[in-house]
Amino acid sequence: MKNLRCPRKAIIGPWAHKYPHFAVPEPRIGALQEMLRWWDFYLKNKNTGVTTDSEYRVYVMDAYAPSSFPKKIEGRWISESYWGFGNVSTKTMALSVNGLSAEKGPEQALTHKSKQNTGFDGGEYCIIWLGPEFPGNQYKDDLDSIVFDSPILREDVDIVGQPSIDLEFSVDQPVANIAVRLNDVWPNGEVSRITYHLQNLCMRNSRELPTELEPGKRYRIKVKLDDIAWRVPKGHRLRLSISTTYFPMMWPSPEPVTLTVYAGASELQIPVRKNVADDKPPGFAEAVGAKPVSERIIKKASNRRDVKFDSKTGITRMEIIDDFGQQEINDLKLIVGGAGREIYTIQEDDPLSAQMETHWTEYRKRGAWEIRTETYGRLKATKTHWIVWGKIDAYEGKKRVFTKEFNEKIERKLQ
Repeated sequence: MKNLRCPRKAIIGPWAHKYPHFAVPEPRIGALQEMLRWWDFYLKNKNTGVTTDSEYRVYVMDAYAPSSFPKKIEGRWISESYWGFGNVSTKTMALSVNGLSAEKGPEQALTHKSKQNTGFDGGEYCIIWLGPEFPGNQYKDDLDSIVFDSPILREDVDIVGQPSIDLEFSVDQPVANIAVRLNDVWPNGEVSRITYHLQNLCMRNSRELPTELEPGKRYRIKVKLDDIAWRVPKGHRLRLSISTTYFPMMWPSPEPVTLTVYAGASELQIPVRKNVADDKPPGFAEAVGAKPVSERIIKKASNRRDVKFDSKTGITRMEIIDDFGQQEINDLKLIVGGAGREIYTIQEDDPLSAQMETHWTEYRKRGAWEIRTETYGRLKATKTHWIVWGKIDAYEGKKRVFTKEFNEKIERKLQ
């Protein structure tokens, strides 16, 4: 939006990766009507009023407890002419030895090395709507992180915009990553993730041209977290959490990393929206869409995500199964089905033990005609290279009619 030099408007809702008229979590909106208003004006010269809409129509989410899949997120719609200023001001909080505070306090080096299995409650990078994909309770991951807590909030705080931190740090390895999370701590001890960012510290100056870190050298970096609109209720606390691992969302560095954060020299910036008098929410038409396809359910779909830790081996294993079931499209007499499977494993003290495997099935059948594909993938790494393997098998009936295998060794290049 900021750099566009053309007509543009933004509608930002609480949805996963689906269209707003049928997406989850709810509430849904009449997104098709919004599209029609836009195209009618710019293609047909119809006065639909779209040019008078606010630049930003944003859903401010009420804090929700960490959940595998919230069906609906309570909150409210707001209208804004600007993003990150106007009705929003920046609140700066020091990362101090006493937590998040107004005063920097004395400088102190805080040192931590996260275990390699920190991050299994992080959820999916791209949430679709396939069961338990939202971030879970961050409590366990926070136990293996450097954390800074605010005092208990005396009033609701609306975070609307892009939080960021100015971080003074050093590390003991030439390649290092950090996961920075802004969390909402509930009075009962549960922890919801508000927003986050994963940062390769070798890319502190450039994503295109990463450079090695000098172990022990002190650096300063600005880390910008994902934009967010979230209400933190009074009685809760804000928490900033920093870990050196966040697997499987962030692949581990080649060597275990010890991070030093310099409290008193680092700070957090939070975009806080003020209370606006006569803050009238924007209106949307009711969500409508095409009639769902007529189908017969042969096998119900299901989704699950299981995480297990073996105390004898120190290995954590996550298995994700998205079984899409089987359905017959009545008009076409076509049976469709499929399943996706992912397995992630890592040993708590060995970053080079990290491995991910995928197996995806697609199935189609009409009468005597029956086809199926099976695709497989595996990713591992050495200190210097990614080891990538893949395979695809295609079947007509029970006969395999095509197969191809891939083996690649790709330089990590400070990743």
